[in-house]
Amino acid sequence: MKMKFPQIEINGKTYEMQEPRARMWRTFAEFDEKKRDLSNAEFIEKHCEVIASVFSGVTVEELLDNLALSDVLKLYRDCYICLSELMTSKLRVLEKNSVDGEDSAKI
Repeated sequence: MKMKFPQIEINGKTYEMQEPRARMWRTFAEFDEKKRDLSNAEFIEKHCEVIASVFSGVTVEELLDNLALSDVLKLYRDCYICLSELMTSKLRVLEKNSVDGEDSAKI
């Protein structure tokens, strides 16, 4: 079953979250560690920056201008959950394919 990625609609155009890359996960993880130290304005803007990083063709300004605050936070959560579920499913596949507890996919 293919995972359904989060979508947003801005000015009548629908955007779907891109196929996740390692940098996306790192961006979310780094933001999650630092967000407690942000002012309220920075908190919302940084959420939009992280969200924009996973949607091709979507800018921070478009998100700030077109999404309600509750939609920004929900979309962030949906993207975070999608990345987490994808990572967990990939780890399960690696565990299934490992031989005697060792990863068979050596780099």
